[in-house]
Order: sequence, then C-alpha cells, then structure tokens
Amino acid sequence: MGKLKERFHRKNGIVSRIFSMVLALAMIMTMIPAIGGATTAYAASPTIRLYLDKPSTWNTPVVHVWAAGAAVDNHGAGNATISQWGNQEKPKLAFEKSTGLYYVDVQSSEWTGFQFVDAGSTETAAPEIKTEGAAIEQIKTFTSDTNLYCLLDDNGKYQWYKDASKKETLIPESVPTECDLTINYKSTLGDDVAAYIYKETNKPAGEWPGKTMTATAGHEGWYTMHLTLDNSTDYSLILNDDGHGNQLKDVTLSTKGKAEAEYWFDGSLSETKPADWKYVTTIHYLASGMGSTIYNYMWGADVSATGAGVGKEWPGGQISENANHSGWYDVVYTQDVKQNFSCIFNNNNGVQTDNIDVSVTSTSTELWVTGTKGDTKVYKTAPDSWEAPVADHTFTIYYYNEDLSTDKDMGKVDLWMWNAGLNGSYVFDGTYYDAENNVTWFKQTITVAGSNVGKTVGLKARYDNTKGWDGGSDTADRSFTISGDENEVLYYVDGSDPVHEKPVIVPTEKRYLVLDYENPGLKEKGITPQFYTWSSGYASVLTDFTYAGGDKWTVTIPAKPSCTKVDFCIALDSTGDPWIKDGGDHSVTFPSDQKVIYASMKAGSEPEIAMPYNTGYEVDAENQQVSYYYRDDAAFVDGTLKDMKVSVDVNGTEYPMTYNDTTKRFEYVKSGLTNGKTHYRYKADGTYVVDAFNSNSEKYNDADYSYFEYYKLNATVTAEVMNKSFNYNENNVVKFKVKQADTDTQKLEVASASIVMFLHLVEVVRC
Repeated sequence: MGKLKERFHRKNGIVSRIFSMVLALAMIMTMIPAIGGATTAYAASPTIRLYLDKPSTWNTPVVHVWAAGAAVDNHGAGNATISQWGNQEKPKLAFEKSTGLYYVDVQSSEWTGFQFVDAGSTETAAPEIKTEGAAIEQIKTFTSDTNLYCLLDDNGKYQWYKDASKKETLIPESVPTECDLTINYKSTLGDDVAAYIYKETNKPAGEWPGKTMTATAGHEGWYTMHLTLDNSTDYSLILNDDGHGNQLKDVTLSTKGKAEAEYWFDGSLSETKPADWKYVTTIHYLASGMGSTIYNYMWGADVSATGAGVGKEWPGGQISENANHSGWYDVVYTQDVKQNFSCIFNNNNGVQTDNIDVSVTSTSTELWVTGTKGDTKVYKTAPDSWEAPVADHTFTIYYYNEDLSTDKDMGKVDLWMWNAGLNGSYVFDGTYYDAENNVTWFKQTITVAGSNVGKTVGLKARYDNTKGWDGGSDTADRSFTISGDENEVLYYVDGSDPVHEKPVIVPTEKRYLVLDYENPGLKEKGITPQFYTWSSGYASVLTDFTYAGGDKWTVTIPAKPSCTKVDFCIALDSTGDPWIKDGGDHSVTFPSDQKVIYASMKAGSEPEIAMPYNTGYEVDAENQQVSYYYRDDAAFVDGTLKDMKVSVDVNGTEYPMTYNDTTKRFEYVKSGLTNGKTHYRYKADGTYVVDAFNSNSEKYNDADYSYFEYYKLNATVTAEVMNKSFNYNENNVVKFKVKQADTDTQKLEVASASIVMFLHLVEVVRC
C-alpha cells in the first residue's frame, strides 16, 4: 500500500484526492462483518480452508472459532442454531460437490482453537470435533493460504491431514501431542487421596475430587497416579482426601510440549526424585495357548534392575500366575533409574510373543500384554479380558495324503503353521479312520488363545520333517479361518485348503514311472544314485534308487494324471552346489492312457522305453490273426505280474495266455479272422475283466465283454492316368477307384490306403 500511495503522490493534486477517497472506502469496507458470522480479518494472516468429512450421523455441521478476532467465510452457506448451546447461531459449513466434503475459510492472527459441531443433533450434548493444542500450533506456522482436511484415519478417528489423500498428517509423528504424567504424593491427608487436575473447563482427571491415587509399590506412605493428557497447555493440581473435605493448595504442573512428566510432592512439588526412589514396572501377560509354564526373557534394563528375567539366558526367568486373575502371569522389574527395556514372554516350547518394548514412564508402570508372535498387543490400561479372560480354543485338524502312510510315516508328517498365535512345526501324533471314505487321516489337536478365534491361519503340510523342507511338502501355502465352534474340526486334503465339512475322497489314479538304471562301480564306491523330477505333478524331492544287483539300480516314481512327460535328472552327489549328475536333464514321455511307463537307462545315455505301451489287442489283417495282450499295471509295479494266471475268453472259449518277460505282459495269438464282432474278455487269477484300453463293451452270453469289429473288403481297383504318355522329367496324376463287390453285406469305405508303384521307363534313343 505504501508503494502504491507513493506513486500517486507523484501525480497532481486531483489524483491525490481520488486516492484519499479510495482509501476511505477501503477502510469502510473492512468494517463490514462478513456474511455468516465472520469478524475482522488480519491482513497479514493467511486463509486456512478447513475441510470436514462429515460424520455419517451428523445433520448440519457448523464451526465455532474461539479467537475473537477471527474471520470466517462460509461462502454464503448461512448460519444454524445449536439448541444445546442456548440457541447460539454459528456459521454452517459450505458443501463442495467435487470432493463431497464440507468446508469453511478462516483467517486469524490469534489461533487458539475451534470445533465443528452438529447443529442438527437432538442429543443431550451436541456432537463435536474439537481442535486445539498441537494441531493449532502447527496451523500457526503457515504463512500462505493452505487447505487442511479433517478425515477419518485407519483407526476410525478424525485427524487433520495436509492433503485429501491422507499422505501427510498436520501434526508430524515426531511432535508429541500427549504427556504421560505421573504424580507421586507422600500423603499428609491419610490413605484416601485423589488428584484433581484442571485447566479452565478441561478436567483430564475427571470431575472433583479427580482420580484416586494408589499406594506406591516399594515406597511406604507414598501414593501414585498416572494419567495421559493433552500437552498443549500447563495444568493446575489440587491434592485432596478423595473429596472428604480436606485439600492442599493448588500447584502448577508444567506439561506443555512434554511427552512425559513426573512429579514428587513431599511438602512441596518437585521434578527431582528422592535419593532412594525406585521405578517399579509390572507387566501382566495373558498366556492363552502357551500352557502353564511361562517365562519372561528381558534385556536393556539398568544395571540396578531386579526381577525374574534379569541376567538370564533364553528362555529367561519363570513367572507365576496372578492370584486374582486366572490365565494372567505377572513379572515385576525394579530399577533405580527410569530406564526403558525390552522383553519376550514364551513357553520355551516354540510359542512366544513379539519383542515388547517397555517405556518406563513413571514410578509405577503397569502394562497388560496379550497375543503371541505376529499379533502381540500391549495395553496401558487393563483390557476387558483382565477381569474376564477369554478361554482357550481347541480344534482338531485331520490331514490326508494318499501317498503317505499313517503307519510308516507317523512322526515324520507335520504341519508348518503361522498366524493366530501359531508358529512352527506341529507333528501329527494320532489317526482317524474315516469309514465313509474308507481312508485313515493323520490327526492333530491344537489349542490357541481364545482371542485368535476368527483369525486366519496359514499352514503347509510337510512329508518328512526329519529332512526339513527337502523332505517334500504340499505344492502351495494353504489357509483357513478359526471358527470358534465347539468341537471344531478341519479336514485338510493335500493339494487344497482345509475345510470344516468332511470332503468326499476321490482316489487319484495311480500312475508310475519305473526306471532301471545301470552304472558300473557305484555300489563299490558307496554311491546311491538319486532321482529328481519337477514335472510329475507331485512335490519335487530327491528319491533314492534301490540296488537291484550287479551294476543295476531301480526306482519307482509316482505321477499324477495330468503328467504327460517326466523330466528328471540323476544325482550322483546332491550334497554340494551344484549337484554332480549323470549327464544333464532327461525326459520320458507319459501318454495319458498309460498308467505305467517302464524305461531303462545306462550311464551317460538317454532313457529308452523298456516295454511296449499297455494295450488289449492288435489285429493283423494281412496274416489273418489277432494278438491278445494283458498286463496288470499294479501287479507289474509290485513285482507280482509274472506270477499271475491269465487266460483270454474269445467268443466264449478260453485260451491260456503266456507271460513274455521281454514285453512284460501275457500274450496269446489267435489265428483266423471272421467278419463281424469278436467278443473277448480276460480272466486274471480267477476274475473276469474287460479290456481297459477298449471303450467298446456290451453284454454277451449274459456277461460283460469287450469287442472289436472286422470286415473283409472285396473290391475291384481300377486306375486311370491323366497323361497317357510322359517321360521321367514330367509329373503325372494317377486316379484309383475302389468298387466294393455287390456280394459284401457290410458296406465299407476305405479310410486310408497306401499304394506302392514301380514304373519302368525306357528311354528310346534313335540313331
């Protein structure tokens, strides 16, 4: 304004008079109150736009700014009456459609505090959101126009942010907004004493006579009160006999800006502790799911510290159950100085809490701890479970894996579990026979803290815990939610998440790769080769070969129905990195219709198929005969195939089949082919079965038979050549026609044919 006036004074007197009029008008305008209850603005004060995400239960949000000289601009939104405040009118907040938020602009050079109030509420006390203390101190630092946002944080509480996306809070995390206050009083008022704390209408210790003080542990005649309060101001303290008529003079507590403060009153108020003063920290732990033998391991305390875990290695010192609060265990540490420390509660059997950082804020610090690793919670005031602890919850989990035996693998199979108070290995120690599915499940009963009901548990079955994760495991992490139901039972089938309803077990079709391996000298060197595959559909594990005599070894590897190829390597030494292998990676094709593939492999070579694929019959039309084959895949894997007695029933006549050790199957060749259907079935160890590789079957002689059809084609074949003459340098087209004989009863078509032609071309040379 000064520079503007100076430029006008360089002009003539007329301009000077015009300027004086403008200046007078400007002064008059600043005296007019702003619409909506605004008062005089300070020219040097920035405009702070205050946004509010209106609580869903509010009707009409208004603002009450405490500073008398503040200017409020609500952009013409008008006023509303707060009936609970004697029908006071306050400026309503304007609504911004683009953000869905309510807002108001405020200017003030004397920020002291403000509050949003629901003017439309019918409650006894009008709902409000009050802003004071540390937030106001931050607002005072702004020198330019700024937008601030009052929004719900992740804990459901309103907090001020510098942006609508809640990336930055108004009050930095490093700025304390509360003070942990401790008052220690050597009583001259008897055993019943209280502390009344106030600042104008703010009474953080409650209405008169205030908060009752308790006897200080280890200090006879002293009484202590601990309180957390807003640190935006200092407070006054009146010590009294708990409202019975006697009190001391009020004294000032210097709490403004402090994160913690401790006072001693022994005739006068002092921030210096007596020479013999001790700091006592009591921690109560709800040991749900840990059993009854509880330890506390601690570190970081002052050298003067005494208590259960002081100076002890893991698991620390054993602690006792609280006599008046079932399920809670107590540990008490005493120090000469106010020194923070850390501790862990555990049962020395795999279950423990997270690291607990203990802040010794007063003479008598008392904390309550619940949960285990991953969900440990620390309370400064007693939680509900202190008076009524939540009972432990027990559930049973059954596990089924068709490739594991409850007889042979018991003690090896375990669950690796995490979350909801569970952490580590839980070995199956029982069984459950399921008559409906005709299977036996592994069984484990697990107990967790009742507070973990409703939480999600992560788990994964391991097949041989003696080898750790190298012993094989489920193909993925699994999970379930603890329901809390009485007699809760879960069913975990390998390859899927546990469920609360018993599933129907559908046996997986058994398929195997049997590999014979020949490598001279391994036995003499004490080397047992190992088979490793990553494409069988099962977990990738090392499997030892079985010695078969001489230079030969054998291994049988399961494969899932989805497997079409077994990729593998043979490890001669898997202890190092990388492994010592026989060659590189190898592969064996596994057709989908085959249950067993038998292959052989020599050192330094690739695997070869050692027996024909399993099939039921082959028709040899040229030689007018049918070859019948039978191989029981399960008996082959068990090594009992050659001992079976097998015959083939062809059209009601049985013919004995002979075992062929080269092809690993029973065989019978029947001469003669007749037109029409041929019905056949096999008799294996007295039991009739149809051909598993032939989808054609029907009733024949009142029994189940497989069948195939054969028809002889009688036909005349003629040929025509497109170009009747050509030489050896030219192409030509030959067209063949097949005409079936009229005497054939079954009309047939040629599905495929191959014709071999020999043409003898003679080149004639004229002389």
